[in-house]
Formats: sequence, C-alpha cells, structure tokens
Amino acid sequence: MNGPRICGAFAQVPSGLHGDMRAIGNGDLADAVSHLRCRLEAHPPGFHFDLVWQLDDARHGEMWAIWIDGHDADAVFIRPDCPGQGGMSGYGDEACTLFHGHPGKCSYAFADPLSDALIAGLHRRAPGF
Repeated sequence: MNGPRICGAFAQVPSGLHGDMRAIGNGDLADAVSHLRCRLEAHPPGFHFDLVWQLDDARHGEMWAIWIDGHDADAVFIRPDCPGQGGMSGYGDEACTLFHGHPGKCSYAFADPLSDALIAGLHRRAPGF
C-alpha cells in the first residue's frame, strides 16, 4: 500500500508501571504486553501510543500506553475504541484499531510494512493459510 504508514516507534513498559495498570485495569495482567510499537500514523517526534492491555470488559475501552521519543512508557490510560469504519483494505468494512480521539488517520487508512512482511512470510511458509 502506498501512502501513509504506521509510526512504529518502539518502547518498553517498565515494571514500575504495572502498579498503575493493576489499579485502573481489570483482568489478568499477564495478558498485557511489555514491548510497545506506536500504532499511530507516522508523525513528527513527540508522543507515541500502543495498546498495552485488552481489558476483560472492553465496553469501557482498552488500556493504552504513552511515551515520548527515546524513553520507556511512563503512563497508561483507558480510552474507548475509535468508532471509525472504512473499506481501505479490500476486506469490507474494517474497524479502526486505535482509540477514540486519536491523532492522524484511522488505522485502516495507512500501511504497516512490518506487519505486512510478517504476514507475507507466514503465507510463504504455510500453504493454504
């Protein structure tokens, strides 16, 4: 896909942030991720966001981590899912996988070359996938 791409900036969730995550989340913290990759559309240096924990009761939203360039995540927050729908992928109405009020375009409107390469690799290794 030509055009906008995912930011893809990397960070970690420091163990010190787990207390905050337990305090505001629900479910098994073992399901939370510790390696982050910014899911927003490519953007200038600054704040980055990744889904860190899909909560047991998603009606209230999901938990997202936030960090700035060159640092580990330093905060988490719960936001409802973005209501955006689109058909950019060719698979029908694809839902945006970001949070409500996110900056930039919805996730279905930009490419993720790393994810695309991983999926292509799976297709080559697993015929019929």
